[in-house]
Amino acid sequence: MILSQFNVEDKHKAYREKVQRYAEEEACMWENFRHGLFFGSKKFVNRIKEKYLSEEPHAEIPQQKLVKKDCDSQIMVDQAARILGCDLNKYRSSFRIADSDKDNRDLLIYLLWQTGLHTNQAIGQIFGLSYSAVSQRVKKFRTKIQNDKKARKKLNKIKSQIKM
Repeated sequence: MILSQFNVEDKHKAYREKVQRYAEEEACMWENFRHGLFFGSKKFVNRIKEKYLSEEPHAEIPQQKLVKKDCDSQIMVDQAARILGCDLNKYRSSFRIADSDKDNRDLLIYLLWQTGLHTNQAIGQIFGLSYSAVSQRVKKFRTKIQNDKKARKKLNKIKSQIKM
């Protein structure tokens, strides 16, 4: 009931700030930590990530996963699409696309899915698909790379050229 009185997106934060002002308590510096590990600008965080964070975050350190999630998926997809020479807008706006275009789209979907940073729904929004369609595309592409050496080679080429 108390939280409903606040007309902001983060009601818990607004309540905490109001109580801190009422109690004349200073804001805690630690609340501004980025990813629970860093205190600084976005540029500083990126420099630290490049220097010290391994390619795969440790499974038992959730902060590393959060830092890894901070990458911009749209930039990654745009880079991969540029390498493949395909048009993302065509995938988003067309109901039916050619088989060769489906292979490239499915590769891009699989790249995003494989990072584990996005839900199927979020990936679907990028490509104009439903979350279940993303799941189907991933399953088909996973089967394809197991059986098709050319598709596997294309996937490895993209992974080697962009930072994931």
